[in-house]
Amino acid sequence: MASACITMQPPQPPVPPTPPAGPVPVGLSYEKQTWEITVDTSKGMANLNLHIYIVTGVLPGRQKLMAKGQTLYPDTQLNKIGFLPRDKIMLVQVPAGQEMEPVHHISPHPVDRTRSKIVCLDELATALEGAAGIVKDPEMLAKIHKLVMVTEDSGTKLLLKVDEIQGDDNVRAARKALVKHLSGVCDRLDNLKTQTKPDGGASAGGQPGAQAVQM
Repeated sequence: MASACITMQPPQPPVPPTPPAGPVPVGLSYEKQTWEITVDTSKGMANLNLHIYIVTGVLPGRQKLMAKGQTLYPDTQLNKIGFLPRDKIMLVQVPAGQEMEPVHHISPHPVDRTRSKIVCLDELATALEGAAGIVKDPEMLAKIHKLVMVTEDSGTKLLLKVDEIQGDDNVRAARKALVKHLSGVCDRLDNLKTQTKPDGGASAGGQPGAQAVQM
């Protein structure tokens, strides 16, 4: 009489949760304080940096953000992080003069490194333009105005760095393109200074809630 053969199936590994599309609610921790913010993975790091600045007052360049076991740099692609609801972001403020910089360059050549910085500056200018178009609160507008001033100053300093790039005809042509791109960004920031200048000298010292403006 033939005996029945029972085949045991090996246990299947758990299926990891699928990151949701659109804004994801996460926790933000900074200096023993916590907030709930939203991370829109369809947008860039500049929007997240701006949102965190509005909440905490820490300038984007001085935000060292850590989440899911990795550091988020100015050129990190948020849609590749895999944020899930209730994930945590930890913020550390780096010292002035040690600002966070992009790390994903086409090459280590000064032209490509500078191009990465200009792209990040351009994205921050775009995020500021978007915020300036919806923010009405004078206190929050004052904070945005302050960041516009800081960002424009960064752009001016970067222009001086571009002028220092030396090389052959190809490098000079690339440098000219960088100057044109960066000058356009600085012009937009200059326009934003007028648009965001608070009426009546509103103070920028407060810290509105995390949900005060959706980035």
